[in-house]
Amino acid sequence: MKDKNTLDLGTIDELEDRHDIPLAKVKKLMETRPIIREKGEEFTLLSIPMEIEFKALLDNLDVEFRRRVIEGIPGITFPSKSGNVFAFISKVGRTNTAFDLGIISRRLNVKRIINLGTAGSLSDNVHSFDVVIANNVAYYDVDLTAFDYTYGQMSGCPPYFRADPSFLKPLDSLKLTIRIHRGLILTADSFMTQNNVNQEILSNFDNPLCIDMEGAAVGQVAYRLGVPFIIIRSISDVVHQDGTVHAHENFALMSAKNGAKIALHLLNNQTN
Repeated sequence: MKDKNTLDLGTIDELEDRHDIPLAKVKKLMETRPIIREKGEEFTLLSIPMEIEFKALLDNLDVEFRRRVIEGIPGITFPSKSGNVFAFISKVGRTNTAFDLGIISRRLNVKRIINLGTAGSLSDNVHSFDVVIANNVAYYDVDLTAFDYTYGQMSGCPPYFRADPSFLKPLDSLKLTIRIHRGLILTADSFMTQNNVNQEILSNFDNPLCIDMEGAAVGQVAYRLGVPFIIIRSISDVVHQDGTVHAHENFALMSAKNGAKIALHLLNNQTN
């Protein structure tokens, strides 16, 4: 039986289109919208921006999965040795990813967040099909230095979002011939090529290895939620070379499979 004092989510949504109720009252109801979080189970959220990157995960998944929709966001759940996983396509870009993670965290108990996808190399030592795993992530294009923040630092946040080092211990037992790099990943709201990357901006950071369009947003959401995160980026293209777009379109699936293998290895080889 429904408690008469419990707000019905559908009713609240309908109120937004009602003109006979004062707007202030509608806003008040929206502010008190309850968080209905499932009890018990914890989930690792596996956030994947693109469909082709999600396909790379499915191609490497060797356990049964179940299709599930969380708050309108479709994905799959599957078991791993470190617990249940909900994997979904978070769409490209910082706002898309942050929005979906926020919505899902209202329903599921989040144990950690893994962000898996492709990126463009910023380093002469990082090549196509290599994998970069973040020690830290930062925003390439956030500038609050006028208020004495470090370049790339978001208001109310640390200069860098630090990934969870303990979750990466199983990398030592990985028996794949994939070149893995650990270091700084930058995030921008643009697909970077040699035509739009700004060397002066890059000089604000200490040896960034690659650049994506979601990682720092994942770090910020994890920071706000108080949960650990990791970012895994397969290199599909090299920013400072010609033909970046062509390389990304042709190599995204092949390179993403390398990242998917590493993510699944980490999920299935935790000691705690």
